[in-house]
Amino acid sequence: MKNMFKIFFGIWLLLNCLYADSVKIEKAGQFGGDFYDVVTVGSYSYVATVQGLKIFDISDKTNPSLTGSYNTAGQANSVTINGNY
Repeated sequence: MKNMFKIFFGIWLLLNCLYADSVKIEKAGQFGGDFYDVVTVGSYSYVATVQGLKIFDISDKTNPSLTGSYNTAGQANSVTINGNY
């Protein structure tokens, strides 16, 4: 059974590598500045930046909007989401 999984996973990985060119990434917007970490949960992206935490509503993928922010004492280096927040 483990060998079947390895074979299936290997084929899946190979196909993803072969068709990686078909993945299309487009810029949807920008907010400026450096960022260090991004965690997306549902329709919100939580971004660790030089200025602190920025929260973006990404429900409209073509028009992400800044919905909140929190200035930290120094730059935010990472984001962790716990529970339903």
